Amino acid sequence: MAIIVPFIVLLINIYINFIGEAFAFRKALKKQMVREVPELEQPKSKEDAVAIGQVFEEIGFFDYLEEYYRGQNIATFAVLCLPVFLMCLWVGGGYEVGSLRNGFLISLPVFALIALVLAIDYRRKKGMIRKCRDAESISKYNDEECISYFQYFYDIYKDYRQRFLGDQDRLRWQVIRATAAVVLLCLVVIIYTAVYNYMGLGSKNSHQYHWDYQILEDNSAEIVRGYGTDPQVSIPDSLDGHPVSMIGAEAFKENRHIQSVELPDGIIEIGDSAFENCGELKTVVLPDGLKSIGDSAFENCEKLNKAELPDGVKKVGNDAFARCNMLTKMEFPDSFEECGTGIFFCCRSLQIVSLSRQMKIIPDYMFFRCEMLRFCSIPEKIRSIGDLSFYGTGITSIELPPGIRSIGAQAFSDCKNLQSILIPDSLEVMGSNPFACCQSLENVRISDGNRCLKDLDGVLFSADGMRIICYPQNREGTEYVIPEGTEMIGDNAFESCWSLEKVSLPQSLSYIGDEAFYDCQNLKEIHSAGKLDYIGACAFSRCPGLAEEMLPDAETNHDDY
Repeated sequence: MAIIVPFIVLLINIYINFIGEAFAFRKALKKQMVREVPELEQPKSKEDAVAIGQVFEEIGFFDYLEEYYRGQNIATFAVLCLPVFLMCLWVGGGYEVGSLRNGFLISLPVFALIALVLAIDYRRKKGMIRKCRDAESISKYNDEECISYFQYFYDIYKDYRQRFLGDQDRLRWQVIRATAAVVLLCLVVIIYTAVYNYMGLGSKNSHQYHWDYQILEDNSAEIVRGYGTDPQVSIPDSLDGHPVSMIGAEAFKENRHIQSVELPDGIIEIGDSAFENCGELKTVVLPDGLKSIGDSAFENCEKLNKAELPDGVKKVGNDAFARCNMLTKMEFPDSFEECGTGIFFCCRSLQIVSLSRQMKIIPDYMFFRCEMLRFCSIPEKIRSIGDLSFYGTGITSIELPPGIRSIGAQAFSDCKNLQSILIPDSLEVMGSNPFACCQSLENVRISDGNRCLKDLDGVLFSADGMRIICYPQNREGTEYVIPEGTEMIGDNAFESCWSLEKVSLPQSLSYIGDEAFYDCQNLKEIHSAGKLDYIGACAFSRCPGLAEEMLPDAETNHDDY
């Protein structure tokens, strides 16, 4: 196909000038713009040129020229459109079904450029006509310049006279034959393209796809790249006698045509970014033998709504299903062991997730901004919940397993529907306020026997009472007196506590962490009993009601606190 197309386009362009000129001539002739066609002598002096110009003006030849040039450019543009579009279609998708939109988008600026060039050419020729019609302008030219200008128009007039006095029927049939030849050639391209795609002439294997692959040490094949545009892709179970065991990294990345993919049972691994940015992909049938899914394997597949993990899958990499905005459900088999960060990052339609009973860690960003997630059962073997893992989800309650040991920074932040949480006595480590911006949170409860945390009237403190970790955003009351003995306010501890209007700091307090009172919109008073040692970055940012003179003093602080 790549060899045939340039020759066809070349043949088409042979007719372009002829069709443009003949079309323009017949269009102007039909309007009878030239009243006479006298025979004129070739200009040899400035006086001859001026005399010819006067004749041209009298018989209306200059009016004909303007109409002729306009018609010639219109015809040229019209004849160019189809071959240009076919070439752009070739560039945009290899002349394959589904590439029409790409070819059209690529051809638009080309059409605009052709139109601009033709418009500039018409304006230039029209300017020449205007100069030759203006007697005052003609008088400024020397003999050589004047003769060269009118010689150009004289040659056109001579050709016009021959055509006008010639066989008009013959001219008409020339136009018809040339136009028919162009249409026929374009039909050949279209028919050949249809046969090329639907009969599979351009593919080596499996429904219009052909495969670049490499042989692995175990004599199996890894698909390196799949080429084609069929929306339904069925990966072959073998290639040239080698069983297919792996989809390589970026094998189908940014394929704009795939809507569904079926993988054979022999596939044990899907490589990094294998289907990343496949914007039309909706369903994936994963085989029973699959063991591993690589980093970003299905990232940003915005229309993916079905992908069931089979029994036997042990690993899913970082961001594997990130930004799959149509994905609503996912179940992890009990064979699942290793989980990457941000697997469901910003999967905004995800509602139901069943985690594997063998999982021990919920990694960082796992459900970040999964706004439709209302409930997630955390398995008993989970020992760690990572940073920002449930940030911005829609969960209303969470039951932490009795063996959990750590909760990462802002793990449940911005969970607007979370009302209460019970922290078991096994917890040993907690990052900066895991419950910041939880606007429905009324209290944080700590199980009896917890050795690292305690709650004082629903406010979360370290076990020794020296550090305040989280003030629930929806806690009743507009005033809070931090107990004496508290030495530190942790990072984000009071973030977005909009009900607070007044806070009293104890004399024992020496440290206020980063963003400690960030976005406390109604906070108006801070009473400090002594001078602090440190105030963190943005500790009082976005507190519009808090006057600068009310801010506490500190030996070390940030300029933007």
